[in-house]
Amino acid sequence: MKTLNVMADLETLGVDATSVVLSIALVPFGAGWISTDRFVYRPKVEDQLKAGATITESTLFWWLTQSNDVRLAEADAVRTDSSIVARQIISDLLFVFEGDCSVVLWGNGASFDNVILREFFNRCGILPPWSGRDNLCYRTIKRLYPKLTDDEVKPCELAHDPYEDAMYQVRYLQALANKHEDLRRLLND
Repeated sequence: MKTLNVMADLETLGVDATSVVLSIALVPFGAGWISTDRFVYRPKVEDQLKAGATITESTLFWWLTQSNDVRLAEADAVRTDSSIVARQIISDLLFVFEGDCSVVLWGNGASFDNVILREFFNRCGILPPWSGRDNLCYRTIKRLYPKLTDDEVKPCELAHDPYEDAMYQVRYLQALANKHEDLRRLLND
């Protein structure tokens, strides 16, 4: 079975596992490639609240301090039923590898993106397309190696855009992998 590395970046209305998800970006990648497909999903907030998702007041206030571009992108987004989003994620990941694959999910923080996305799938009553042992933390890997400069990895143009953030995280991992054989093997082209 093939392995598919997928970087996830979520924008949420909280930091707990049960937080409402505003947007999900997924970027399939390997040590030497990045998918050119743009996988961004925006589930309906009402669906999530009815299913028990939560909103944190401090996160709402944090969103108010973000750029107009980012806030408007989230506020004006066309949203889809949560269960349709979950099914579409599975379909899109299978499309990338044209069939059966083992998904390794990367997130920025051991207790954020992957945990919240798994809970999102659970609330939809749909089994996530990755196993619990296939959660990897970009932030941990980043701290294990010497910091890269902006010349080595171009920063995001728009912070808190989930797709831009996920792409940056993939480019950063790949730049590290180009310098470190052990990481290149982990990304397992």
